[in-house]
Amino acid sequence: MSETAEEISGALMQVLCNRSLGERSRVVRQVADLFLTYNSSCPADQVDLFDSVIMRMIGEVDQAVRVYLSERFASIDNAPCEVVKNLANDDAIAVAGPVLTQSPVLDEEFLIESARTRSQDHLVAISSRKTVGHRVTDVLMDRGNDQVVMTLAQNNGAELSERGYSAMVERARNNQRLAQAVWNRPDIPRLHLMALFEKASEAVRDQLEAEGGGKAEEIAAAVRLARQELEEASQQQSSAYADARKHIATLKETGGLSEAHILSFARQGQFEEVVIAVSELGDLAPIEVERMILDQNVDRLFVVAKSVGLSWTCVRQIVLLNQATVRPSEHLELLRAKYQTIPREVASKGLRFHQLRERARHGTKR
Repeated sequence: MSETAEEISGALMQVLCNRSLGERSRVVRQVADLFLTYNSSCPADQVDLFDSVIMRMIGEVDQAVRVYLSERFASIDNAPCEVVKNLANDDAIAVAGPVLTQSPVLDEEFLIESARTRSQDHLVAISSRKTVGHRVTDVLMDRGNDQVVMTLAQNNGAELSERGYSAMVERARNNQRLAQAVWNRPDIPRLHLMALFEKASEAVRDQLEAEGGGKAEEIAAAVRLARQELEEASQQQSSAYADARKHIATLKETGGLSEAHILSFARQGQFEEVVIAVSELGDLAPIEVERMILDQNVDRLFVVAKSVGLSWTCVRQIVLLNQATVRPSEHLELLRAKYQTIPREVASKGLRFHQLRERARHGTKR
């Protein structure tokens, strides 16, 4: 600050030192109003002068004046920088709120430090800014309560990082209002939208489906597809499946693959060998056979097994590989009756349908 500015500031403080609180407050308002009258034409050194003068008096006025300053300076591009920062650091949110929410004078580093140290009310104010960079929102997501996170979710000017989106999706899994706000953000990456749909509680997912219309159906389909692709990748990378493929390939080269082999695999709990063997006999992708075996509904498995000529003895052992589904002996007896009533020619048509659908999905021909 220039020597002249120091002299003016010092002289003003000397005049004010013996004045009452009310008089000092009135003078500070007048100085602020003077700045606001001429701020558009003030050069930088004059802005610094106002900054210095008001800063030397700001600790000598009551909260009402500080609120007045904050509200008047909040939207001014060249507002006195140190004054605005002082107001933003005020413990009273009535003082800090207007500048934290609006002031273009506050830079990102200041906002990050405020987000790290100030109260939840201060964080809500920062979250409400017209634009909020991802470095700031990361800190807000780390420290913020539900109101802070909701404010960020509803603020389309708040930029979220990958970490920020992940944290917000996690917070939304059991929070219907937050989930809806995240769901409606125009900039949310598709992967995070899918994660929200997949991780959400049943009640939250039901609401998203009810209010999301076609978008919910699209995302639900994408979630299913992503899950399928993950399952396929996992199976491809499995060492147990790699060994099973080698085993089945050797059997085919040395005499052929038969029901006896599948029955033996099933009895010994060699799940991967059963999957690869049935996929070879049914001309289906192993991942499709795996899903059939693990599905609580056995209809698709029965169609494939019947079409390739497997006996109930063998099919029963395959069904029992799905240990996640308890099947009492009376239930197995019902399944036996059902399996034996399926005509093989009907099953063959069903298998052909599965094969065509699979090739259509992968874009292959045979």
